[in-house]
Amino acid sequence: MDSRLSLEGMMTPAPFCIHPDTSVVEAKKEMEHRNVRHLPVRDGDQVIGILSQRDVALALSLAKHITEEESIRVADVCGSDPYITDAEERLDIVLNYMASHRIGSCLVTKNEELIGIITTTDICRVCGDFLKDFFDQLK
Repeated sequence: MDSRLSLEGMMTPAPFCIHPDTSVVEAKKEMEHRNVRHLPVRDGDQVIGILSQRDVALALSLAKHITEEESIRVADVCGSDPYITDAEERLDIVLNYMASHRIGSCLVTKNEELIGIITTTDICRVCGDFLKDFFDQLK
């Protein structure tokens, strides 16, 4: 089997994590700097959520009418029940779960330690590369 078609082959390894007390403004800067749309939210060794670019955009758009942007913390707006799966899980099961629940990211663990994140962008990139190789072989 092609190693790209596994969770570890498809995921972004060792994702940058953000602390729940970080301001949403700082989280936005980190996302832009790292060119990512999802950040696992971690307090010490415990993953407590996931922050998406959509969460940040919504929080900042509401903040202009409610309060100071700097006062909004990641913990106030992040998703608190991220999809987490073990690296040994079959890729088809994870992808079907993500599709049926309309989830844009999945945190990947090994021995209960966070080792990566897989997003719809990762999935599209790997599938696109896989299909390119397939079609190139048909030539």
